[in-house]
This record gives sequence, C-alpha cells and structure tokens, in this order.
Amino acid sequence: MAEAVKKPRPEFRNIGIGQLAKYRLPLAGKVSILHRVSGLLLFVCL
Repeated sequence: MAEAVKKPRPEFRNIGIGQLAKYRLPLAGKVSILHRVSGLLLFVCL
C-alpha cells in the first residue's frame, strides 16, 4: 500500500499587540467587539 503524502500544514502563530492595530476586521466583527465591551461596561456599572 502506498502511504499518503503529508502536505505541509500552514503555521499559525499568535497575534501580537502591535499587529492587532493593523488587523482589518469586517464591520460585523467590529460591531461584535463593541457589543461585548458595552455589555461588560453595563455589568461593571451595576
């Protein structure tokens, strides 16, 4: 039997703080983050 050829897997690394500012999110992603932050602020203010 022939063995399956393993393809090199893409290497994913964690994003740094400096890269977060340059990372482009779609509008839905930005709205989602703002929704979470506003919920956290409401919880803290209670």
